[in-house]
Order: sequence, then structure tokens, then C-alpha cells
Amino acid sequence: MNLGVFQLASGNDDVVAVSRWTTGDGYVIADAIRISEAPDGGSDEWSLPVPDDFFPRSEYERTHHTYPAIDLRTPTGTPARAVRAGTVTRIDDGSCGLGMSLAGTDGATYNYCHFSAWSVPSGTTVVPGQQIGLTGNTGTSTGPHLHLQIRTPDGALRCPQNLLLAIYDGVTPPAANTLPTSGCTH
Repeated sequence: MNLGVFQLASGNDDVVAVSRWTTGDGYVIADAIRISEAPDGGSDEWSLPVPDDFFPRSEYERTHHTYPAIDLRTPTGTPARAVRAGTVTRIDDGSCGLGMSLAGTDGATYNYCHFSAWSVPSGTTVVPGQQIGLTGNTGTSTGPHLHLQIRTPDGALRCPQNLLLAIYDGVTPPAANTLPTSGCTH
């Protein structure tokens, strides 16, 4: 007898399947399985900043126009996801517009700009793949897109293209402090 799939307490979306049966001796036996993965199909350590099937690989190769970053053209309202586990702080300024700064567990800071809305409050600890906002066209922007930049603890801005390509390809991404600071191509 399968008792079904249940949502755990506190809004946790882990899945628990429970089976129950009675032996010939009258003993009740229960079997429980917990299946856990990062939200929205993210991996344990990394996730693409938008849903996995949203872009072909070539979009993650695009250069940024003036400094180390990437602009991913998206329709307003596309889910923006945490690329790394960490703690987020909301951004609301003239240049970035609505955005999110993610202090990653690797020591790097991942800044997202031009959201149409935030999905989590400042101070939230997030996991890779968790939705943190919705893309948009706020701040200094010429059209709806997600701007992503990486800042390492030494203050340097790093090109995210090689990191995003590695995540896309399912291989171990390079450490943030090894990413180039200019010439942001793969």
C-alpha cells in the first residue's frame, strides 16, 4: 500500500515517499525515501542564473560591452536563480535598478541587476537554483535582460562566461579568482 508523496513541514519541497505493508505475522513495516535536490533542477553547488533550458550554450559565450559581466537578454519576468549558495542582499539603485547581491559560500559576490521584482528578502540564505528575482528592465538598461557580474574578495570584477559555460556543460566550474578580468570571451 503506497501512502503517497508528502510535502515536508515549513514549506520544504523535498519529497518523501512512504510505503506500508503488513507481514504474515501481523507486523507493520514502513519504508520511507527522501529525495532531495536543489530547487528548479540546480546542482548541489552551482546553477545557471536562468532556467536550464532557457538559452542555448552560445548565449553564455557573449561578451559584455565595457567591463567584466554578462548581459542575458530575457523577457521581463523570467526567473533569476542563485548560481551559488550564499546570503542575498537586495539592491535598489539608479544604475542596477532592482537587483540582488549574493555573497557566495566561495567568498565571491555575484551581483544581479535589472530585476522587475525580488523573490526573497535581504538576509535570506539561498541554495543554487533557488529563484531570487524576476528579470526586467529597471535601472540603467536599454531593454529587458539579466546583468550578472562576479566580484572576488580582492575587489576585482571577473568575467562570468567561463564559469557559466562550465555549469552549462556540467563540468566543475573554475574558481572565481581564476576567471579573467578583461576580454570576457570563452
